Amino acid sequence: MIAVIITLLLAMLLDIGLLPSLSAYLPEWTLLVTIYWVLYLPLRINIGLAWSIGLCMDILHDTSMGVYALCYLVSAMIIYLFHQRVRYYPLWQQCLVIFSISMLVQLIALWFRTEAPLASGVLSYFIMPVSNAFLWPLVAELLLRTRQRFQI
Repeated sequence: MIAVIITLLLAMLLDIGLLPSLSAYLPEWTLLVTIYWVLYLPLRINIGLAWSIGLCMDILHDTSMGVYALCYLVSAMIIYLFHQRVRYYPLWQQCLVIFSISMLVQLIALWFRTEAPLASGVLSYFIMPVSNAFLWPLVAELLLRTRQRFQI
């Protein structure tokens, strides 16, 4: 369980530490790591923990309280409901699932934005889900090795 917490903390550091001005265009590492752990450890990493991680992300990103919490809750619930199927999908189909969930997260976040939501353009809302989908194989492989190394 310590390895799970460490990977989540590292993902949060990547989310807030790497080029904050470009954060809208970078993958959401914490979402990817949370989805992975809910997918492969659904009894240990549940939707309550995903909601708590979302609250931490709300604080780290200084957004309205509950936006990330709701996004992470919804994404964890979808993965939890379908984890027995998605876990055995080929990697390219998992990437499509990750893209769909990331797009849903973007739409939920857009729904709660109060300032001009489309000021940066509609295309910018597709960049994060696409980067999440492309980086899913890397994240899944790294976390699989972590799971094997620490026998989680």
